[in-house]
Amino acid sequence: MMSKPAAVIFDLDGVLIDTVEAHFAGWAAVAQELRRPFTREDNDRLRGVPRKAALTWLAGDYAPLAREKEEQLLNLKARVYREHVELAPDSIKIEGVNGLLSGLREHGILLGLASASQHALMLLDMIGLTGFFNATSDGNFTGRLKPHPEQLLHVAARLKVSPASCVVVEDSDAGLEAARQAGMGDIAIGNACKWEGATARLPSLAGVSAKEFLERVGSLTRA
Repeated sequence: MMSKPAAVIFDLDGVLIDTVEAHFAGWAAVAQELRRPFTREDNDRLRGVPRKAALTWLAGDYAPLAREKEEQLLNLKARVYREHVELAPDSIKIEGVNGLLSGLREHGILLGLASASQHALMLLDMIGLTGFFNATSDGNFTGRLKPHPEQLLHVAARLKVSPASCVVVEDSDAGLEAARQAGMGDIAIGNACKWEGATARLPSLAGVSAKEFLERVGSLTRA
């Protein structure tokens, strides 16, 4: 029984911030360039998927793309995504997240971030969350990203805690699978609540207090 974790490792997109519309706009622009349809369901499917793997899936019969074309499309996605966020930075905030992070730190819990987004650190800074984290890893991580556990294990090592004493908060199946393989507890957020392997679930972190969060964590077990 894990009554209190030594550390909580958060994903970013869909967990600490709401960037669904920004991702949709970015991938829709890429799909238009490829003359492919792109739906909300497709956008959900790409949650937590590394950007090159997402592009390969979206390219379909066009894959593998020439390196120059791949870079062009990834740059297009990044530019549209960033423009969307910068136009309305307050729109990506999730109510109560600052209070949750502050409360967890008051309980002596270390906080980590493991995100596939190359914009992660910029986004944290944009909405004033940077100072909460003891260790961060973003899409520039040179190891293997989710669903492989390497990035989560890297963050745990930087926090100097054992994987078994960590809880991961994720909104993607890939992230939950990475947590499972890392031997960490997990809380599924949003669409990821449908994943059968999740050990705890919350619709969102919006309005969740540190006390409520820790009560939910207290029900987690790891074999």
